[in-house]
Amino acid sequence: MTQKTELPAPENAPELSTAYLGSLIVASLIVLLLVFGGRLISIDPLAVFHVRSAGTIPVLAPWIGAAGVTIANGLVEFSGEPLMPVDNAFRIAGLIGILLIGIIVPTLVFFLMGRREGAAVSAPVRGIYLVAAIMAATFVVFVIPMGVVAARVTASLKSAQAVQENKDHMINDLNVVAWKIREYRIVPKALGGGEGSISGYVIPTAVGQTEDGTYSYTVAPPETKGATGTANATIHAVSKLYPESGMDVMLDENGHLMNWTYKGLFL
Repeated sequence: MTQKTELPAPENAPELSTAYLGSLIVASLIVLLLVFGGRLISIDPLAVFHVRSAGTIPVLAPWIGAAGVTIANGLVEFSGEPLMPVDNAFRIAGLIGILLIGIIVPTLVFFLMGRREGAAVSAPVRGIYLVAAIMAATFVVFVIPMGVVAARVTASLKSAQAVQENKDHMINDLNVVAWKIREYRIVPKALGGGEGSISGYVIPTAVGQTEDGTYSYTVAPPETKGATGTANATIHAVSKLYPESGMDVMLDENGHLMNWTYKGLFL
């Protein structure tokens, strides 16, 4: 009986087969053609899978469909309407996308990468590998830019939220400052007030210096008019977190804030 022995691979054998490299180049060219010229040839550059009654779900990004359902459910909850169950066809379509992108495509690509130079590959198998390589390359081309954009959008939203929170806190602080100034104006001089005037009032440090901003005021000329009446003072607020941002607001004789003016990031 003749025993078959496998010859060891040459030491200088390439890690990736020529077939794989060629397929990868062809797949990359096709992906670039679809991405940059897809609309010119009337083809959607993002592959999609359509299931009856499920709508169109990006098969290369099934999480987009899931995100859409989450957003829709949030809007429904916000409106007070009862939630509708997700259609089974929609679930199946998303599952197919996950199986293709997360299991089938990577498995085929890794199998092709593992075949060394000279290994026999039939034409149908090579075609399957080529399709898998195209899908994998498309996935990479699609996901990386989307991830960068998502990171930027997230950072932008967090920054905008921080600015808005700082602005809201400063508006609350301004109401406290306005109340203190009005309190001083209506209190008799015998009790430490201004008895109809705010001249000489000093904003307490705990009120004029908070973790959100710095507050000061100037006495308004007697003829200064605002939206709700004659202005007694103009209160100035400067953000501590965003020094280029702030707001000015007038205080009328009844203690109402009027004529708000914003600057910097608070615009």
